[in-house]
Formats: sequence, structure tokens, C-alpha cells
Amino acid sequence: MNYYQQHHDEYLEGLKTFLRIPSISTLSEHKSDIHKAAEFVRNELERAGLERAELIEGEGNPLVYAEWLGAPEKTTLVL
Repeated sequence: MNYYQQHHDEYLEGLKTFLRIPSISTLSEHKSDIHKAAEFVRNELERAGLERAELIEGEGNPLVYAEWLGAPEKTTLVL
């Protein structure tokens, strides 16, 4: 059994937790939930080993930024 199979239930519960956050960005009453969802994503990226995982706050909704430079010849992914 590989690592991902061993931790399947843990990953699934984490995803369910994230999906329960009502972070509907078009509804102003969910502003705190949007921030909570962004913090959740940042924490998960840190837990996965990414570096410099941080929230970028501005006028609109927060952005999540993280980097992992362990494969310099590989493609960059931006979400």
C-alpha cells in the first residue's frame, strides 16, 4: 500500500472540511468565510511542504501564494 492509499481517509476529510466553508465570493456576507478558506488552503500547502505559503491581502479577496523550487527545470503552475 502506498502513501496516498494509507492517507486516503485523511485527505478526503480535509477536502470535505474545505468544501463545507461557504466561501461564495460574490456574497459579501461570506467575506470572513472567504478568508477562512484562503487560510485553509495556505495551511494545507504548508503541510504539503511548499515554501513561503502566505496570504496576500488587498482590496478584494485574499490570494494564496506558495512556492516550491525543488525542481527548477519543471513548469510553473499558477492557480
